[in-house]
Amino acid sequence: MDSVIVAHLMERATHWGEWKGPQRAKECKPRVPQPKPPPPASPYLCVSEVAAFLRVHPSTIYRFIKGGQLRALRVGGDWRINKEQLDRWLNQ
Repeated sequence: MDSVIVAHLMERATHWGEWKGPQRAKECKPRVPQPKPPPPASPYLCVSEVAAFLRVHPSTIYRFIKGGQLRALRVGGDWRINKEQLDRWLNQ
């Protein structure tokens, strides 16, 4: 019975095109990792970035934020300072 099935499959295979027997899987080229693009520039800076820019301790920046001298947004547990507002604050 198995030979009948094989004969039938071969007959069908020749109907679709020449049957070449079982095929081996083609070898794939290894993927070359692509470099990740840099993240988009954010208009907001974190407290440590502002402190490094102004060359002060981060607690000084927190003090300015708490005192209302420097406007900032709270995102999760972090504070973010808008670059434009920082520029205006520095130019006062």
